[in-house]
Amino acid sequence: MYQFVFRQGGDSCEKPEGVQISPYSNSVDAVPEVSDDAFENRVSMENVEKGDASENNVSMENVEKGDASENNVSMENVENDLLGVELATLKDEVSRLKAVIQSKDDEIAVLKVEVKDKSEEAAKECSSLKRQVLIRDAEIDTLRKDLQSSKKGFSVSDIADSPADVSHYTGLPNIEVFNLILDLFEGKELNYYSGWKVSILSKADQLFLTLFKLRRNPSSKDIARRFCVSVGTAENVFLTWLSALHQVLFVELMGEIPSRFKNAPSNPEVFENFPNCRIVLDCTEIFAANPKKMSDQNDRFSNYKHRITYKALVGIAPNGTVTYLSSLYPGAASDKFIVQNCEILGKLEAGDSILADKGFLIGNILPPGVTLNIPPFKSTPKFTPQQIEETLTIAQPRVHVERAIRVIKTFQILDFIPGKCLQFATKIFQVCGALSNFKKPLIREVGDHMKSSLPGIVSHSRVFQ
Repeated sequence: MYQFVFRQGGDSCEKPEGVQISPYSNSVDAVPEVSDDAFENRVSMENVEKGDASENNVSMENVEKGDASENNVSMENVENDLLGVELATLKDEVSRLKAVIQSKDDEIAVLKVEVKDKSEEAAKECSSLKRQVLIRDAEIDTLRKDLQSSKKGFSVSDIADSPADVSHYTGLPNIEVFNLILDLFEGKELNYYSGWKVSILSKADQLFLTLFKLRRNPSSKDIARRFCVSVGTAENVFLTWLSALHQVLFVELMGEIPSRFKNAPSNPEVFENFPNCRIVLDCTEIFAANPKKMSDQNDRFSNYKHRITYKALVGIAPNGTVTYLSSLYPGAASDKFIVQNCEILGKLEAGDSILADKGFLIGNILPPGVTLNIPPFKSTPKFTPQQIEETLTIAQPRVHVERAIRVIKTFQILDFIPGKCLQFATKIFQVCGALSNFKKPLIREVGDHMKSSLPGIVSHSRVFQ
């Protein structure tokens, strides 16, 4: 009987070659005969094949599972290896960066040392340079002083040996009189007009500059160039010494009018008819700049000079010494107005006698006991012999006041007073009047008497009469 073998998994049976199997019959057409051994062998082979296939399937599954497990382990190992490599790389990088940082720290430390060294060197160099600057400044100051001394300006020492030059530039008779005035300021502190002290010129040259300005009246620029100073310095010196001279020579030395008793011993012969004469008066006028205001022009216009002028009263002692100088008044002021408004009347005493020009109609304003001697007015077509004699008697001594005024006006600054100097005009006039007393005596008789009784430098000056 035939056995059919079916493969596992639903495979169709293998039909023996040459056998017809019909589903409707049990007959097998032309089935070859197969031996039992061959069949068994065939079945065995099929079983073996099935077993091998089954084992193969199991083995493949096991292999696949093993391989997957091994693969998983391998992948983990690979990842661990990569992480280890990466970590090692990071550690190497950290070590390298630490080394770089240490290198930079070392470099910074070196640089700090270098900077400190450089700073110390710079400080030393700076200190050295400062010392050199101080040394150079001292050298510059020395050179400036040397330059200033080599650039010597006009000085009183240049004219000291020539009385003619001293008189020309200062109005004083000689260098001895100049030094006498300079000695009056010994130990006195000057209050400079501009507020700053002038040290570039000596006191002697400052006084010389001031007298030069009063005597010759050069411009400030001319003075500055001559004395090698600035214009500001020249003006500061002049205005300072103008005030100083005014205080010493006018206020202090001419504060009081000498009494008639003090005048008597030095009265010249021409005053023998006026033994009680205390002062001789006259007015003088000085040209000035035209003021801007019309009212000021009217006040300052002189009908006598026909110009804008300032007017002042001058008084001298019988020996020719200037003993009184009023302030400046507008040119239109009358002689009587000036006498009445200045301080002269308060200085006179009973018993004093005054000589004046006949324009001084001041008899009614004089203090009681003070007499006025003026030339007589012409009451007839001609002067009578008595009037002529009286006129000569008064005119001869009175003329000395006019001579004194001419001497005062040798100081050329009084030729014309510019507008910018009007505020100093009275001081200028009074200082010039005071300086005129240091000139030679007006009256020869007085000069001869001084030479015999007062030898030396005092014989050249009226101030010691």
